[in-house]
Amino acid sequence: IDYQGITPDNKNDFSAFVRELGQSLHAKDKLLSVTLAMPTAQAPDKWDTGPFDWDVIGMSADIVRVPLPANRDAYQGNPSLAQSYLQWAVGHIDRYKILLAFSASGRDEFGTSYAPISLTNALKLMGPLNTTGTTGAGAKITFDLPKMRDSGLKYDTSTGLYSFNYKDAKGQTHTVWLENADSIARKLALALTYNVRGVSLRDVAADSIDGRAWDLLKQFGQAQVSIPKSTLVVLWKVNGQVVGKSPVTDPKFVWTAPAQAGNNNVEAVLSFDDGLSSVGTTGTTPVQVAAVVPTATPKAAATPTKNSSTPGPAATPKPTTAPNPGGGTSPFKGQNLFN
Repeated sequence: IDYQGITPDNKNDFSAFVRELGQSLHAKDKLLSVTLAMPTAQAPDKWDTGPFDWDVIGMSADIVRVPLPANRDAYQGNPSLAQSYLQWAVGHIDRYKILLAFSASGRDEFGTSYAPISLTNALKLMGPLNTTGTTGAGAKITFDLPKMRDSGLKYDTSTGLYSFNYKDAKGQTHTVWLENADSIARKLALALTYNVRGVSLRDVAADSIDGRAWDLLKQFGQAQVSIPKSTLVVLWKVNGQVVGKSPVTDPKFVWTAPAQAGNNNVEAVLSFDDGLSSVGTTGTTPVQVAAVVPTATPKAAATPTKNSSTPGPAATPKPTTAPNPGGGTSPFKGQNLFN
């Protein structure tokens, strides 16, 4: 059961409900799981649990989902506030009943509020992808993410989280924290340190979780976990194929257009491990590569030669001698039939 809207004045009634429900379920060989709300720290060893009586719930339930702190400051120092909190928690609830609960998604924080955000939606906030340059075959086309460059994207060493800032349509500043394998590994390490039953991940989706986290969970199932090294880069894809990468501090890449004309779909994705895997997308941007039309070269006129078939000037005919009617030698060579 997961009742988060209970008020402190219902504390005794809720405790009685959990106790009776647990007894009824156990009589039928069923298990009871209860999800608690994050208590408020009054001191490292003193926490206000509001309407939830941790001692009663810990005795009545078989599984208790205990939330990890969402505040990054809780993971700083040695011991950190998160460590003090877990030390206090296992003193009130059997550690073998505890599942540490946390979200696999990032957080979009604004003012005093926040909302879960997937890696894909977070990356879209740093888009769209810009393209500049000519679009002919073989041309140099520049891909760029100016919003990412101006977002102040940075790494937090105490939590393993990445964060960046943006302003919404109303001008309000948001801070987005990106959960990844590095930050998840640190939470799994806490579960191993305090030897609790396990972990419970919320908001798990293909576009919301660093793919390396699945390997970490397999390690956790074998009671071990190693914190992976993270190197955040941008991978550039054209028609689904990676064509290059660039650092998030200067997310720009120059692509050489193919010789073949046609439409190409360009997108940018994130990689937390220097390009070995990827997650999220800015969405596709179409780039039309135009065909190169060759310019016709005019042909030179042919020069006549002596052997040319072009006919030369005709010869002048010789004049024909006309007959002499007044006598003299006649050119007629036939026989005179009148003498």
